[in-house]
Order: sequence, then C-alpha cells, then structure tokens
Amino acid sequence: MRVARCWWLLGEQAPVLVADLPPPWRDSVIGWTDPGSWAEALDELSSRAGVLLILLAGEGSARVVSRTEQAFRSTLHARGLAHLVLYPLDGSHRLPLRRLLGMEATPPPPQRPLWRCDACSDPDCEHRLFQRLLAQRTG
Repeated sequence: MRVARCWWLLGEQAPVLVADLPPPWRDSVIGWTDPGSWAEALDELSSRAGVLLILLAGEGSARVVSRTEQAFRSTLHARGLAHLVLYPLDGSHRLPLRRLLGMEATPPPPQRPLWRCDACSDPDCEHRLFQRLLAQRTG
C-alpha cells in the first residue's frame, strides 16, 4: 500500500484515531487537538502539495459545536483552506476515517426498489399516473 498524501486530523479525538491506525498510515496522518498551536504549521502548509485537512465534527444535526471545533472552523475559513468535515458514525470517527483513507470498503448506496406499474393494483396511483401523462401531452 502506497500512501501519497499527508492527512491532518483536526479535533479533540485526533490523537486517539491516529494511534489506532496501522503503519504506514500512522506515519502519514498527523493529529492536531489545539487550534492555537498550529499557526506556523499552516504557513508551511501552503507550500506543500498533497496535504488534506480533515475536521472531526461532533455528532448529531442539532449538536452543540465545541470550542475546539469552532476554533478550527474559524481558522480554516479565515485562511481560506480547503478541508473535509468528517462526521462520526454511531458516535465514532473511526469507521468514517478508515473509509476515507481507503482502509475499509464503503458500502454501496442502497438500491431503490424497481417500480413496475403493471404489477400495481392501486387505482389512486393509476389515476395520478394518467393525470401526469395527460399534463405532459397538453403541456
């Protein structure tokens, strides 16, 4: 396995996730927990190619953003740095990170069932279909 990029994990759980990675990933992923301590590293970042910033977001749609996450977001936006936001799955960033790094297969999207009108016996459905066909014909 060849690792071509340097990945920066930004967030409170970053060191734990980096320690959990096997070689060679552990050597190519850097974990940052303190947004105030990496200003000089960000200056160097603009001159390097192949660096990907990953912000570890908190969980839930109605979540409260931690101070650390807010500080990272503010710094990234103020400097105009492109980054990915990685949301946890079942309370952990481990599986989403491993999928992002290509260590775990990403499951295929769920398949929508094929709809066959000739197998449908719903008169309301048939009426709606007929109305749509008529509207297309006159429109």
